[in-house]
Order: sequence, then C-alpha cells, then structure tokens
Amino acid sequence: MLNSISPYIDIHVSLPITVLRDSAKLLDLAPENWTWKHLLRCPVSKLVELTLSAPPYMWLRYSTYAVLGAEGRLSTQKDILDEPIYIEELPLESKTFYYHYENANEQARVFLLESDFMNPRSMTSPSQVARHFPTFRKDMFRRDSGRCVVNNSLISHASHLIAHEKGDGYTKALTERRSRHSTDVVPSVDHVRNGLTLYSSTHDCLNRVLAAFMRVPNFAVQLADVDPPLPKEFAGVYIVHAFVPSTDMPFGTLSCGSLLRTPQDRSQ
Repeated sequence: MLNSISPYIDIHVSLPITVLRDSAKLLDLAPENWTWKHLLRCPVSKLVELTLSAPPYMWLRYSTYAVLGAEGRLSTQKDILDEPIYIEELPLESKTFYYHYENANEQARVFLLESDFMNPRSMTSPSQVARHFPTFRKDMFRRDSGRCVVNNSLISHASHLIAHEKGDGYTKALTERRSRHSTDVVPSVDHVRNGLTLYSSTHDCLNRVLAAFMRVPNFAVQLADVDPPLPKEFAGVYIVHAFVPSTDMPFGTLSCGSLLRTPQDRSQ
C-alpha cells in the first residue's frame, strides 16, 4: 500500500546550454555544452490510477523520448548507465532517473516540444475545420473513408494533430527534426499526414490531453509488453494510452489499449 503522501518519480535529462547548430543542423555535442535539467515529475499515485497500455517504466521512458525526440534509457545514476527493471512494480518511495541518450547520433537529434504544444486554447474546433479548411477535411475523409479511426463512427470530424495555429514552418521543422525517414516529414500544417478523422468526443479527449497514441513496437515498448500482448503481425499499429482513470473518460470515446485504424499507404 502506498504512503499517505504519495511518492513521485523524477526524470532528469541532459540538455544543451547553447542551441546554435552546425551546418548539418546538429547540436553541438561538446560535453561542456550540456547540463542536467529536471524534465518530468510523475506522482506514483497518478500512475497507479491510470490504465496504461504498457508497464509504467516503459511508458515513462517512451514519454521522455516523446518530449525530446531522441531515444535513450532510464538510469538510476547520472554518470553511468544503471537501468531499472522496466517491468517491475512502481516504488513505495520516490525515485529519480536520468535519461541517457542511446548514442551521440540520438543526442544530436534533441528537439524539445514546446511547453504549450497541446494547449487546448490553440486547438481548432471541428466546426472551424469544416468552415475554414475544406480541402484538409476532404483529404481526411477520403483517406479514412469518413470514419473515426478509433471507433469507426460515421459521426466524425477532421482533426489536426499539430494545431493549425502552429503554422507550416513549425510543422515542417518539427517533423524534419523528429523524422527517421524523409517520408515522415509533413510539409504543411494542413497536409493530410497531420490529421486524423475522429469522433467528436475523441477529438475533444486529444485536445484536453486525456489520451495519446503510441506506435508499437518501438525502442522502448515491444508488442509483447502491451496489455494485452499483441502478435507479431500487428507490428506498426498505434495503441491508445489514457491519462485519466477510465471512469473519468467521456462516455463512448477512448478505451485504453484500443488500436487505431491506419491506411495501408503510410505516405498518407
């Protein structure tokens, strides 16, 4: 049983002091240009409440990557790699982890998300999309057959993943820095690859940061690690994570562990 004062998990990451980039658009990796900073604090009680679709330490490892854009490993030590057992139970006392980049190439990829990346006030409502971005809406419905990619509902809306207010420049820069392949780059905020067709309340859940999607397998979570485990033929699917207890999730929206329906042509 957890203490009355809930412990928490802290994650520290090494970040550049100077962010000037060289001609290859990579960060200066000189050791003196990097310093440890506190990035995340997660109360254990909150993690216990959630129905995550992966073990908590795996989820925290992937979440750190999602913020940074660079693969790495959790460690109990700052100067040497001392990984936890990723499937072990949550601690009864507070713990601190340090995120060690997988290698220099990954460290050079660091490109932090803006702190207001998922600010609901910057999100575009379904009615605004239909009124102001008809081509975007048409492209979404054509690709997704006019149905929600989560629950297959026909009562659905075209939804931006990166908020429209972020603009073309930010969308292209973010996806260029985060991409693993040239085909991953999204050239504009209204491009079909920056959207999903979603049931209205599912769209609202994403805007309110109540849930997110994660592709598996990935460097931190394998198909066998998710709940329930997935067979190998499911490689490349996107799975739902919920950030609130299931009892707090709006009715008929997202179920943790649900799979997204994605197009066979991943260039879309």
